[in-house]
Amino acid sequence: SDPRAALRVEAERLARLLEAATDEAGFTGNAIAWTATADGYRFWRRRDGAEWQSVQNDDLLRERDLPANMTIAGLQVENMRVPDSLRLEFAPYAPPLFFTIELAYADARYTVSSSRGGVHAAAEDTHGAPPL
Repeated sequence: SDPRAALRVEAERLARLLEAATDEAGFTGNAIAWTATADGYRFWRRRDGAEWQSVQNDDLLRERDLPANMTIAGLQVENMRVPDSLRLEFAPYAPPLFFTIELAYADARYTVSSSRGGVHAAAEDTHGAPPL
């Protein structure tokens, strides 16, 4: 199978899910968080200042595993690398969060980035481009 095609599918899915999480936080007034491990990710909800709870019983924001050997290779928030924790929080009344997530599979790289226009997935030029 083509690593680039598989990576594109996962990156575009992640972009759509992060966009949905941002929208939900704005619509409901409840914070949403996204956390990742090397091989998957999940979403969390926080209602009325209570404890964070992992999202359950939600087809859209359910926990997801990445295909074998695909990884979340890096996260930058507001142009700062986040070394220890792969975590984003979407606060309901805060300005948009600018971030870039890097996914890696074989020698292919994709980035999922937010901008004023939403969240987008894009192939990364791996010819001589430094990793995030």
